[in-house]
Amino acid sequence: MNGKPSFFAELKRGNVYRAAVAYGVVAWFLTQLTTQVFPFFEIPNSAVRFVVIALAIGFPIAMLLSWLYELTPEGIVRTEDLDPVQARSVQRATGRILDFIIIGVLLLVIAMMIVGGRPFYRQTGESISQKTLPTSPAPAIFSAPGGRGREYR
Repeated sequence: MNGKPSFFAELKRGNVYRAAVAYGVVAWFLTQLTTQVFPFFEIPNSAVRFVVIALAIGFPIAMLLSWLYELTPEGIVRTEDLDPVQARSVQRATGRILDFIIIGVLLLVIAMMIVGGRPFYRQTGESISQKTLPTSPAPAIFSAPGGRGREYR
């Protein structure tokens, strides 16, 4: 090539892929959280829509910022201002931080799915123990043509 890195190599160098995965996982978690919590507090559905739309609009902005800036021990620094040796070590450290964020949020998501799949309560709010109690049917009364009634179970 002509010495200039390809677009995808530049994205990989700038930890944009990891930032995209981290953003996607956190956005999914926030969407799940809002759809579960907002109705409990009687917050209208338009607020849930707003959160989803804001997260969708924020994705390209977050990707642009992750490409232009690096998170260093000194704070947030433009990628162009870093010397190449320091940039590689900073990108490695930033990548590890993003990996830990992704792993942590995924573990939280797995925990939510496990707890959410457990049948502690039915949809109506009755507990399972109330649902499984046997009930005896009411006796049926049969009335014969002669006017005499008999009870059947």
